[in-house]
Amino acid sequence: MIIEFSLGNFKSFKDLQSLSLIENPIKPRYKWLEVNSFKGNDEYRLLKSKAIYGSNASGKSNLIKGLVAFINIITSSLKDNKALDYIEPYMLLQEKEHEPTFFQLIFIVEGIKYRYGFEATNERVHSEWLFGKPGEKEVHFFIREDKDIKINSSKFAEGDRLKSLKNEDNEIVRENALFLSVVAALNGKVAKMVVEALSQITIISGVSDLFMKKIAYEMLEDEKHKNRVVRFLNEAGIDIKDIFVEENEIDKSTNVPGIVKEISRQNIPQKTIYAIRTQYDEAGNAVDIAWDFEKGESDGTNKMLQLSPFILSAIEDGRTLIIDEFEARLHTNLAKSIVKLFNRKETNPHNAQFVFSTHDTNLLSPVLTRRDQILFIRKDKKEGSRAYNLSDIKGVRNDENYEKNYLTGKYSAVPKIGSLDLALID
Repeated sequence: MIIEFSLGNFKSFKDLQSLSLIENPIKPRYKWLEVNSFKGNDEYRLLKSKAIYGSNASGKSNLIKGLVAFINIITSSLKDNKALDYIEPYMLLQEKEHEPTFFQLIFIVEGIKYRYGFEATNERVHSEWLFGKPGEKEVHFFIREDKDIKINSSKFAEGDRLKSLKNEDNEIVRENALFLSVVAALNGKVAKMVVEALSQITIISGVSDLFMKKIAYEMLEDEKHKNRVVRFLNEAGIDIKDIFVEENEIDKSTNVPGIVKEISRQNIPQKTIYAIRTQYDEAGNAVDIAWDFEKGESDGTNKMLQLSPFILSAIEDGRTLIIDEFEARLHTNLAKSIVKLFNRKETNPHNAQFVFSTHDTNLLSPVLTRRDQILFIRKDKKEGSRAYNLSDIKGVRNDENYEKNYLTGKYSAVPKIGSLDLALID
């Protein structure tokens, strides 16, 4: 489970900024909102959901892309010499262009708090660290500064063993690879546990993408999971009797779209989802028919089909789910119901966490969310993204109209719209 993610010098984030899921001790107005958080460990109570708001180009998506880059570098730096290309520094200040990007995640695995991070450019890892709190005090597991690695032998003996193999002619860790990833690949117990835990964080685009669709369709091939998705869609107001997956042959001729060629090149099977619907004749007699889900259903229904497996598996396994542009193509009442699904104790018994960026201001309600569950992102005078919680703003009551005050600019993080008609003047 996530406690806090921080990043700096990444895309629009010039300075160090954080996404925190730590509960603020301030009391919510309504008692039922107290279940929107849970006991992470003896030190923290954590939030079950967090909404990210801001104007277009404020940096909402960049915050999520930062977490994607962080996880991708961890999982691929050992085998991919280009893994650090995920790093994109802040480019509007010359001094930042060649400075390292900062990433750090504080999280809990098996009841223990860990703090892992690194600083890197596209060429090399400048520093890297892993701390943990197995007892009353936080201790280092390893600290890396360029090629020098300081290891706590009592807590991270697996790293000590790896370091002992190093000599002048044998660099175990490349300068563009992470020490954590190398130790995990060699079955280091702690490193492997940390990497696997971070790999379980699911991040998808709410607008839909090829990866999201591929994984969702694969999950639907499991009968139990498919039946749950059908029930979920029915409760969401989508009247479907059943769905089934069919694998297709891909046309590899020269006139097929490039994206299909890429699927073929990677040997990713192209699948079609069919919906079973009820058709009626003039006498009212019913018969089942099947049609291509993607072509026959609306964009919103297709999005729900693709989102449903991720939502259900996150809740079932108690994992973290992060969705960019969550509200795209979803009715606001349906979006509210999904947020409630994560917030309620009865429907989220394993304390899955849900983080999402959105423009749906109907979710800005003191009846639905606590003040610490709302994160705003805005640009400063030098176009750098700044993140702050609603609970950080002084004078905000726990029962005021968050939506109205946000739209009128009381909390900032809204677009400054000029006279658009000026664009029509020659």
